[in-house]
Amino acid sequence: MADYEVKIRVKENLQPKDEIFIKEFIEKLCLELDMEVQDDRITYSKRPPYKKLEDILPGFIFYNKLRKYRELLSICEYNSYLEKDYNGEIKR
Repeated sequence: MADYEVKIRVKENLQPKDEIFIKEFIEKLCLELDMEVQDDRITYSKRPPYKKLEDILPGFIFYNKLRKYRELLSICEYNSYLEKDYNGEIKR
């Protein structure tokens, strides 16, 4: 199990150019950061195998780059279980 998860869902009823842009952007980030989408089609995490804690930085980079486009996403969440970090805010 990953030490974090990123949940991303593209909004429905976007303009075609916006939908194409954001889907291609997500796909590009997945390739760059070696991420994969889980069976629920909204949860992204580092593609195994990886060593403990190696997955956190790519996950946060993935989330951080996508949150700039929140207006195109109905869900954009980052949750690091290890750090108790939810959307970039440490909860202690």
